[in-house]
Amino acid sequence: IWQETMSVNRTKILQNIQKNIQKGNLDKAIKDLQKILEEDPKDIRTLLKIADLQSKKGELEEAIASYKQVAEFYAKDGFFLKSVAVYKQILKIDPSKIDAYVRVADLYVSLGINNDAVAQYNVVVNYFEQHNEFKKALEVLGKILEIDSLNINTKIKEASLLDKTGQTEKAIKILTDLSGDLESSNKQQDLIKVLEKLYLLNPSKTNLCIKVAEYYLKQNQAKK
Repeated sequence: IWQETMSVNRTKILQNIQKNIQKGNLDKAIKDLQKILEEDPKDIRTLLKIADLQSKKGELEEAIASYKQVAEFYAKDGFFLKSVAVYKQILKIDPSKIDAYVRVADLYVSLGINNDAVAQYNVVVNYFEQHNEFKKALEVLGKILEIDSLNINTKIKEASLLDKTGQTEKAIKILTDLSGDLESSNKQQDLIKVLEKLYLLNPSKTNLCIKVAEYYLKQNQAKK
């Protein structure tokens, strides 16, 4: 009997919700949806509807909080693509939600879509670097290196960030080791980039400048 009563009540509430949405009474519709959610906190579709109406009503922070609950519910149940879609909805509302970019990247890693994950992480690294939060940028860059530890540009970026956080010696070691690997594999173009950065970090080593000049001459780039 209780279940039948609940079913009848739910049907009535849903009908009222639809009427209120059509009339533009979004506050009433949200309140009724919240009643349904109280009865069944795992009703993720209802929570998603609440988020949509909050967004439509202009209650953006409330909408973002609701969307985040939905996204994490999907992620917990292994529906990573659905979770990504909801986080992207959050970023449409507010592109400055940097934690959402990180979460999307983490979800892409779970899906094995590493190129997209790296792209999202790079957005965050660039944001932190632009805001002089170099330690945070380094932390996120570490996630990129876990995916692709051999990317030359990422290693150079790591060295640059280490230098900005006062870890110049560590940066020099990373680039020195990298230059040795590149020299032995004869990757001249990448080697030039690394040696130029290494010289900027260590300007007393004029032999580095000479070395770069010699490589440019081999490539018939006399002006450089």
